[in-house]
Amino acid sequence: MYGGHDGGFSRHGQQNYIPGHEFEELWAMELDTKRWRLLHASLPDDQPGPGKRYLAAAAAVDNRILLYGGLSQGQGDGIDLSSNVHTDTA
Repeated sequence: MYGGHDGGFSRHGQQNYIPGHEFEELWAMELDTKRWRLLHASLPDDQPGPGKRYLAAAAAVDNRILLYGGLSQGQGDGIDLSSNVHTDTA
């Protein structure tokens, strides 16, 4: 699962929380343990990446994850899972 939107609610019950954040984390559900595992955390703003988004479509193809669409500033981009390198396909 990639990205998402907080829906206006704090994930950690923080005081003075400002809603409306998009996420750019990549998670996998481990079916045997029924737990989520973080595969790729958010990138610093100065590094290239697909960007924060929600309502995007994703597919795994030839050891790459391709993202298409979504709402936010991002474009259709991918990450090569063997080298962990982002590619801009737009």
